[in-house]
Amino acid sequence: MIARLRRVAPAGLARTIAGDLDAIVLKATAPDSAQRYASTRDLARDIERYLRHEPIEARPPAWSYHASRFVRRHRVPGRAEDGLPYIRTAYEGLRRTLGPDHPRTLNAMSSLAGSLATLGDNEAAALLLREVIEASRRITGPESPSTLSSLGNLGVLYTDMGRYGEAQALFTDLIPVVNRVEGEDHPRAVLTRYYLARVYLLTGRLREAVERLNRVIETQREVEGDIHPNTLLSLLHLGDAHLAQGLPMEASEAYLEAGDGFSISFDPTHASTIKAYFRLALCLAQLDRLADAEGYITKALTSARETHGERHPFTAQMLFEMARVRAEYGQQDTALEVLSQAIWVGYCGAESIRQMGTFTALDADRLATLISQAEENPPVETPFSFDDPIPGREAALRPRP
Repeated sequence: MIARLRRVAPAGLARTIAGDLDAIVLKATAPDSAQRYASTRDLARDIERYLRHEPIEARPPAWSYHASRFVRRHRVPGRAEDGLPYIRTAYEGLRRTLGPDHPRTLNAMSSLAGSLATLGDNEAAALLLREVIEASRRITGPESPSTLSSLGNLGVLYTDMGRYGEAQALFTDLIPVVNRVEGEDHPRAVLTRYYLARVYLLTGRLREAVERLNRVIETQREVEGDIHPNTLLSLLHLGDAHLAQGLPMEASEAYLEAGDGFSISFDPTHASTIKAYFRLALCLAQLDRLADAEGYITKALTSARETHGERHPFTAQMLFEMARVRAEYGQQDTALEVLSQAIWVGYCGAESIRQMGTFTALDADRLATLISQAEENPPVETPFSFDDPIPGREAALRPRP
């Protein structure tokens, strides 16, 4: 019943219910009274410890478990660099205590690699992942879940580094192995096929990307559900592929479903929701549905302001695109006002305004004043990138003459 209400497969739901809560329930319902909590007060205290990310009584007092709770308690949301020392400390402690080849040490090394990649140190992250793969192959076998997972992570990292040839070769070799070992419908197998489709998308092989993404989405709907984040991410990239093909109608359908799904799975202010609605607005503008486009840009702008604040590239790009849509819609005064806000935030430089043909229809004197302001207030950050560079996307989004 719960799986049906959440629109996920029962197996997918089961994978999300594990860890400390399981341990608490098992201890509270143990057949042997000696293994149960001594009182309801002890049960309540253990639940409170869980909510505070502290070690619980129901779990064994292993050093690595207590270290993981310590990291959770000291996590700083949105600042990966602040969590890195704790992850590194946990890894080094596990290495000393359990040895370099222990599975928990290898898991910690993978986590450290992920943190380094988040901070942009991709070369160091790749080096660590290759060490993990070598050790995992030796200890658990070349086709063990941990080895296959680490290989997938390395492929994703290669993709993010722009090493598309290596990523494609890795995923191409990995897919038949994962399909055979874990089954074609296993989430890891489906995700690996998605990663290969993403490489095709980024290298401009759009027809193959669309074909593979459609097959992946069909399986994800059956196995994980319509609003599972993996399904929605595939829909987002299907929209990107259609947009790069010059098919804004097909792209808008994918973006709309992805945005509505992310809004339910996460929340309306989540970055994925904002991305999907923003891209949907760009498609609607291409289809001359400017009023609808502004509605979705307004929705994305409101969420961006709430989540990231006023002076953030995420917020500023919404302002810039809203100004563009309003200019196309013939609303000169409001277009200039919103463009002025984007300049104040520091998103767009003078050259960006000059190159946007849509703005040439605005009042020349007022536009010249804004360009002067932009020259005096150049962008202080690289504009926020909504995702990977998509070949052909710039042409698809170029303002109509």
